Amino acid sequence: MKNRIRRLLNFQNVALIVFSTISFITLLFILFHNLGNNAIADWDEARHGINAYEMLRSNNWIISTYQYEPDLWNLKPPFSYYLIALSYQLFGFSAFSLRIYSVISLILVFIISIFLLYRFSNKISIIVFDVTFLSFAEFFIGHCGRTGDADALFLLLYLISMTGLVISKTHHWGLYIFGIGFSLAFLTKSFHAAPIMLIGIAYIILSKLYKQLKLKDYIITFITSTLPIVIWAVVRYINDGMAFLGIMFGVDVTDRMATGASKGGSYFGFIKVLLTNRPTQVIIAMILLCYIIQFIVKRTIKIGISNFQLLLYVWFFVTLIFFSLTRTIEFWYYIPTFLCLILLVSITINDTILLIKQQGVKSHILISVSSFCLIALFTAFSFLGIYRNIKSTFEIRETMAQNAIVNFTKQNPTFEGYDCYFVKSKSEDPYPLENIKEGVWEQCDVLCAELNGDYKCLNGGIEGFRNNKKSILFIEKSLFENHQNELIQYETYEDSNYNILIH
Repeated sequence: MKNRIRRLLNFQNVALIVFSTISFITLLFILFHNLGNNAIADWDEARHGINAYEMLRSNNWIISTYQYEPDLWNLKPPFSYYLIALSYQLFGFSAFSLRIYSVISLILVFIISIFLLYRFSNKISIIVFDVTFLSFAEFFIGHCGRTGDADALFLLLYLISMTGLVISKTHHWGLYIFGIGFSLAFLTKSFHAAPIMLIGIAYIILSKLYKQLKLKDYIITFITSTLPIVIWAVVRYINDGMAFLGIMFGVDVTDRMATGASKGGSYFGFIKVLLTNRPTQVIIAMILLCYIIQFIVKRTIKIGISNFQLLLYVWFFVTLIFFSLTRTIEFWYYIPTFLCLILLVSITINDTILLIKQQGVKSHILISVSSFCLIALFTAFSFLGIYRNIKSTFEIRETMAQNAIVNFTKQNPTFEGYDCYFVKSKSEDPYPLENIKEGVWEQCDVLCAELNGDYKCLNGGIEGFRNNKKSILFIEKSLFENHQNELIQYETYEDSNYNILIH
């Protein structure tokens, strides 16, 4: 017992515990600070939130809807919607509740990654992983950890699948975990989960794991990989035939590839992303430099490749080939590959430092000094990224439209549940999906109206409002002035940028 306490309390372990604790607190701050204060985005975040909200309100858990009509635009299976709906139930209807499942997913990604490094590498790799992961903006903005999009959840399921694979070398039940992770990833992002299965097949072959497996292992892995998907697909087909499933395949497979090509996607598109994205530039450079050092030193010490490293290389090259062939160009498709690179650089730096330590400082003084300088530069770059990520949490994006909805509903809760119309001149979202047509709701405004006032958002603008008793019209003040003669008869409330009319 005393020896265990001494080992636990030695300098390296104490330093690791302190550093990991600080890193975890930093992660929590980046994820939670101002999480619910940013305006809802007009992209997948809004659509996922609407699908989940309307499922909950209508108690229809099979067919996802938008403005309470079957949604044939957001063609993703419903697993992420279920988690958002659960968040709504636990935390209330808010932007915070919309995003909390992504936060929890990314926290679990961080913890599982550290567990893998602790199990299959060394303490140094954990420290490298901490600072590198926290410096990657792609994990926190856009489509991932601080949004209501499904990508943080998808990343978690992706990592669970990879964890199952690396465990399966010694415990074959790891393949069952792989299968469950894949099926849930498919039920989150549809055919975007295809690389997971390709990685699994390639890893089983290259690691020669297939020689150890029995027939029951293949059968159970097949069942866990397919049964949840088949059950969902059958239930969905019973409810609306091929209306959803057929379009899902057409859009997520054929149309995505065609769209990638039409947008300038090329067979070298993913390679270009890796070589032009500053964080991945630094990581790839560090990996190459570490291998150069290992090549010089390994004349006296043989360096092998671990089972975990083999998985990471398979993970990286399979996704590289897959995205190159499909010519997809959206950055959030590559987030799992970024995690793979971070794990890989963490292990590579760890192995290189241990190799230099074994070889001795005097015999390779040049390598030791150059390695120290490279790691110092890498650390400085990582901490700069961490600073930028922390700083970004203080930047709150608001929209006049969503502020008007929130303020009016807080001050006038008696109108909750009304039919609601909206008229504005242009989108306030930095990346709007389409040009605003008069009387057509933006997705982000629909979700804001549903979460705050349980409004039923209807298209039709001024004309629809005038023909619908017991309804509300939000109209931009400049547009209200243009239609003042036909709207003067209605009870009017004023916000700083909008007039709100009651019929």
